Amino acid sequence: MAYQEQPDGGDAADREAQTDIYLRALRSRLGPKAFEAVVRAALEILAAASREQERVDIDLPDDLRDEWLMLMAVLGSGRMDMRRLEIPGEEGGGWAMVTAEAAEDPAVRARLRDFFAERHRQRAAERETLEGIARASGMMPD
Repeated sequence: MAYQEQPDGGDAADREAQTDIYLRALRSRLGPKAFEAVVRAALEILAAASREQERVDIDLPDDLRDEWLMLMAVLGSGRMDMRRLEIPGEEGGGWAMVTAEAAEDPAVRARLRDFFAERHRQRAAERETLEGIARASGMMPD
């Protein structure tokens, strides 16, 4: 289950142009080594997605992780006005890349809070099931 709140980034040509502009600006802002690390991380995610791999660990320093998140948002939406929105929650919360307008919309925040709460409940149930299987098979002490 994935949360989808995709803004309209225009047609493919518009999206490509926006991505090109963003990549040029990113390259000039970061320098060659940092730019290469961010692009390599983006390519890892795209390759994993093509293999339908659910989880990929990206090892980037926080400042480059933020640049990588923005690059992924631009690639996914074709827009450069995306923001990282933190959503606190009783069960852990999460974050999402959204437009500036969506970041200010209480309804979007509520949908994201509900999405993250449900995701945390599902993961807890899965963890409980796996631990039960491990205990029953003798792989985990009671």
